[in-house]
Amino acid sequence: MRIFKRIDKNIIILIIIFLFVTPFALTPWIYSDGVGEFAWVHSIFMDGDLNSRNEFVHYGLEFQKDYGWKGFGEDLYLVNTKTGVQANKYPIGSALLWFPFFLIGHVITLLANVMGANIPVNGYSKYYIYLVSFGSALYAFIGLILSYLIAKKFFKPSIALLATIGIWFASSLPVYMFLYPSMPHANSLFVVALFLFYWISIRSTSPPKMWHWIILGLLGGLMMMVRLENVVFLVLPEIDLLIIFIKYFKNKNFAEIKQIIFCQSSYVLFLIIAFIPQMIVWKQVFGKFFLNSYTEYGKLVQLSLIQKYGGLKIAETGVSQGTGILSFLKFLSHPHLYDTLIGSSYGIFTWTPILFISIVGLVISLRRKKIINLLLFLGLFLLVYVTSCLKKRGMSFGDRYLIQATVIYIFGLASLLSLFWTKIKPIILVGIVCLFIVWNGLFIVQYST
Repeated sequence: MRIFKRIDKNIIILIIIFLFVTPFALTPWIYSDGVGEFAWVHSIFMDGDLNSRNEFVHYGLEFQKDYGWKGFGEDLYLVNTKTGVQANKYPIGSALLWFPFFLIGHVITLLANVMGANIPVNGYSKYYIYLVSFGSALYAFIGLILSYLIAKKFFKPSIALLATIGIWFASSLPVYMFLYPSMPHANSLFVVALFLFYWISIRSTSPPKMWHWIILGLLGGLMMMVRLENVVFLVLPEIDLLIIFIKYFKNKNFAEIKQIIFCQSSYVLFLIIAFIPQMIVWKQVFGKFFLNSYTEYGKLVQLSLIQKYGGLKIAETGVSQGTGILSFLKFLSHPHLYDTLIGSSYGIFTWTPILFISIVGLVISLRRKKIINLLLFLGLFLLVYVTSCLKKRGMSFGDRYLIQATVIYIFGLASLLSLFWTKIKPIILVGIVCLFIVWNGLFIVQYST
């Protein structure tokens, strides 16, 4: 009985909502960026190699048949690298997360065939795809639970619950959690929430423990392998550790300073160790241990098109074509903040106005003068800035590149709700959040149809 008393009833509510919505909303399929992400797990498991050529051909032909595309599309362009395999610019993090679900789909397919189902055991049939798609939705949901638990550390549980449900259903998340589950954004939400949750859980430990920072480094490596722009969140614990270092230095606590140096070194070392699988894949596919795979892919596609069309047709990759530090700085010198925030194509305030309310709450929370509020705001700012430098987005419901900041949106909305919780009847605040949810739901229906 004590176990049941300790269970958070709000988490039970979230689980019930997930179990109710998922069977109706989940659309199991592999689409767009999801082809490159899915190709890794399919190629490794079914073919035993890192050549994505047959996966690109399979889905390229499928999209031609279903949507009438004349070509394979830029993201599925058939071009080999210097190592002789298909160029695949997408990182492998989602494939690593999907692997258990793909394996379960494989086992179910084999068992179904034993009972006479006659389902192709090719990695493309329904159970593989359904399990992988469900995996993305489940990871996103776990990310939401972790986001709720973070918000609960600083605000009332009822406020944290309302903020979680509000951001869940009034943002772009439902589209990439249920309608486009093969894209990496649901998985990215999970790894960022896991990283931030663990960091927030250990940051009050004094003095810092080295094994805590080893685990945080491993989580950081996984986080980067899902979406490379998640690297911005690695800065937050670093700043936190620096503040503690300065505090100990002023007090001349040299034993603690030594411990912080060990923690810092362990964090960086195991961050690199966790990222090694991605480096190995890059080496096998592109011939380099470290590179910008998007840039390399874009250069290969451009060269192929120049050879094919005599320079009359150039691929629009949306990324800088250089690989050096000057090219990277040039890339960062051209942010498109207007388009990212209020642009009609994918602006987060235009498409999902609850995020404006959330960020207002995040800004207001800075008045509390707590370092965690400032760091979360900094993390969101860095993500918005870096992703805004990539002008070319493709079709998107809102800004899908910012979905991984869901944990910060929930924190910001909870902060704003807490400000009015005692001034306005909570039922009114619930009603306002529900209006945002209804608005977003109707918008998603319009977008989908």
